[in-house]
Amino acid sequence: MLLQPGQIIETTGDNVVGLWQPSIVKVQEQLFVIGGGGALIDNLRVLDLLKMQWKTIIVKGKEAPRVYGHTATLWENSIVVFGGCDASGNYSNAIHIYDIQKQTWSQPAVDGTTHARYLHSASVYNNKLFVYGGFAKNKDCTYVLNELNVLDLLSFSWSKYENVMPRYNHSSTLMGHKLYIYGGKDVCGDTTSDLYVIDLSISPYTSRFIMKSDGMMLLKSKHFSVSVDGKLLVFGKYHPDSMYGLWMLDFNTLQWTKQATDTHYFDTGAWNYFTALKDSSLVFVGNRDDVRPLGHDHFSPHYQTRDVLVLDSKCLEIPDINKTLQVSRL
Repeated sequence: MLLQPGQIIETTGDNVVGLWQPSIVKVQEQLFVIGGGGALIDNLRVLDLLKMQWKTIIVKGKEAPRVYGHTATLWENSIVVFGGCDASGNYSNAIHIYDIQKQTWSQPAVDGTTHARYLHSASVYNNKLFVYGGFAKNKDCTYVLNELNVLDLLSFSWSKYENVMPRYNHSSTLMGHKLYIYGGKDVCGDTTSDLYVIDLSISPYTSRFIMKSDGMMLLKSKHFSVSVDGKLLVFGKYHPDSMYGLWMLDFNTLQWTKQATDTHYFDTGAWNYFTALKDSSLVFVGNRDDVRPLGHDHFSPHYQTRDVLVLDSKCLEIPDINKTLQVSRL
């Protein structure tokens, strides 16, 4: 990527506006924006990170999922979409698959069932989709799921494991065969900043508590996490100053350190997505406008442009990025 560290770029093309809680999937040097509330669209918006240009893909096949608060996860040459909430407030447990090369949606027949939900997380490991937690409801109430549901992507059959902590609006980050569950909200609706791990090489799967992050309390449960060179990076809003921050956890010391503490990149605007690229670049998507939108409005219709901030990890306390294992959605 031919960009200078600390450079903020105004993107061009068919920009994304008026969406909240879409799912964004990184595919090489492209970001695929799928679904979202507010301005539901059937076609896909894609940001080329080399050209910093948006384009619209006219999709084929089955109807695209018109939901928000869902997950979209990369699996080989496809994107697997699960769950979410539609415009009528109904939760979904449907599986949709987007073939990236054929630009086609399909909906496979699935053996078994699982709770309809939204604000869950999903990660792919060993041809299986691991869906953690989420917010569900029945005819009497809404509730937080304490489930890890596993979809075999070769047989499309569900299995369920219940010995995990209930969470929603959290993140899940895959590092090798371990799945790290960070933050989110608990059964009382309180925002947490604790960290759990699940060993995906050992079944039955259970969540194990690692640490409570007292020194870096999330202001809002919404955040993004990514693994870089064996370390966990988390981007979100934090107490006490209600500002965006980037934190890194070193698993050797179990110590969090705040990154970019001498910069003011996040003092203004609303930053709605974060990922890492293989060329040592950290990429933030949002808007630098002084007036911030409401917390739930991730891509406000008030902003007709979309900004991208690129930081070089060498300028921070992060080792060179030679691989990115997994990026998680909220």
